[in-house]
Amino acid sequence: MGEPDSYQNWLDDGLKSLDVIGKVPPPFGGVTVHTGRLACYAGAKGWRVRVFDSSKREKFGFAQNVTVYPFGVHSPFALVRVLCSRSIIHFHGGPWFLWCFFGFLGLLSHKVLLGIHTSVWLVKRYAKENLFKRWLFRACCRGFDCVVVPHAWVEQVVSGLNLPFRKIVLVSSFIAPNSKLKDNEAIPNEVWDFIKDHSPVLGGCGYRLNFKDGIDVYGLDLLIPLIYRLTRSDFPNSGLVFVLPHVGNYTYFNELKQRIKELNIEERILFVHGEREAYPVWPHLDVFIRPTLLDADALTVRECLCVGVPVVASDCVERPREVVTFKCRDLEDLENKVKMVLDDIEKYKVKNCKSSADNFIKLYEQLAV
Repeated sequence: MGEPDSYQNWLDDGLKSLDVIGKVPPPFGGVTVHTGRLACYAGAKGWRVRVFDSSKREKFGFAQNVTVYPFGVHSPFALVRVLCSRSIIHFHGGPWFLWCFFGFLGLLSHKVLLGIHTSVWLVKRYAKENLFKRWLFRACCRGFDCVVVPHAWVEQVVSGLNLPFRKIVLVSSFIAPNSKLKDNEAIPNEVWDFIKDHSPVLGGCGYRLNFKDGIDVYGLDLLIPLIYRLTRSDFPNSGLVFVLPHVGNYTYFNELKQRIKELNIEERILFVHGEREAYPVWPHLDVFIRPTLLDADALTVRECLCVGVPVVASDCVERPREVVTFKCRDLEDLENKVKMVLDDIEKYKVKNCKSSADNFIKLYEQLAV
């Protein structure tokens, strides 16, 4: 974690410095990984980056030219640091009063870029607020120089709210990983042993077991019978590596493990727990499966496509064109699509590694003019 020589150096750097407001890993989720990789990339490109992190965790040894500070309601000094600087500000969202604060900074001539990773929070939050908060929110929205959204459908939803944003730009959130030895070494040996002992190897992931209207969001209840069916067909040595940093709902997890035991496929499924980057595992998979009930532009899907690993995913959202989709929550269709890919695996090894890192740097440079 690089520490600046002095606070005055940040002021002297003018608009060549960048303040990032958002969480960076750990935890390793889609938005935190995006924020962390983008901060590191900007640092490598010569920007002096300060990350104001609200996750309440210590972040050591982050990257060259990148300094991480704790940030939150109880960190007024952090707000003063941002207020007094002339840095480009990239705000990744948060409580409504922070939206208003950073929008207000934009009205005071600060250069502020707003990143909206999903429209769900914005729609729900804006709809629930009282008239005064809505008025204040709308007034401060005028302060954002640029609003970045990751999908066309998010852009449509945000535009539909008729908030007075100056400009809305569509840029994918995917930042390709910069392979690091420490990330590879962090993968447990049992993962490599499992992959060596099984073929084909399927992969999946979820941050923490979660439900929507009583339905498993990550679709683990589909993957378990899928593995059972594959082992009873043309793929008897199939295996599933499922990355699950946090279990969360242990009652449900124990039910899943009991089901695995009843099907006698305990040696066919490996759960990988703990906070770490998972991208080193993906190149060793035959197929990555994303059977989610709801989703965004999933980081793991992009990471797999980046290394040419075929992806089968539910059609709950629009997917990249290289992804083979199946009808959401339809086990039969999932099985058929996975078998289709496995039967002609080379056909579906289509690499697509369009990282948006340079697009964000261009936006920063435009604001710095």
